[in-house]
Amino acid sequence: MNNPNHISNQATDKYANDIAPGKNQASITLANGKIINLSDQKNGVIIDASALTYNDGSKIQDGLASTEGIQTISTPKGGTYQDRLPDGTNVWLNAASSLTYNVSLSKVSTRMVMLTGEAYFEVAKDKKRPFIVQTAKQQV
Repeated sequence: MNNPNHISNQATDKYANDIAPGKNQASITLANGKIINLSDQKNGVIIDASALTYNDGSKIQDGLASTEGIQTISTPKGGTYQDRLPDGTNVWLNAASSLTYNVSLSKVSTRMVMLTGEAYFEVAKDKKRPFIVQTAKQQV
């Protein structure tokens, strides 16, 4: 006869090494060096020259946006996040990834971002200003 405790131990052992799915988790490092942890209750952020807001319209914090400089948004292991850059480009960052960009991305002649890790881009069309993704080994 089977021991019911033995069966439940086998089931527990079977799933002990499963990896939990990713969740909305990211931080943004502003041009002034301040780091803001983004809400895991929201699923995206809109980065504009005048404000930082979640994609549902709620403000992240007042007085934080800068009109110039370099900012970085990054996700930890197990985290993902959706971002809309100042030029209108949508980016989905995968786990353990970071994206560095110029805050005035919507005003420069060549839109260049630096990516570490993995991301999916829906680039805002602009024939006059190319969009370039720089990684450690290539430019696309």
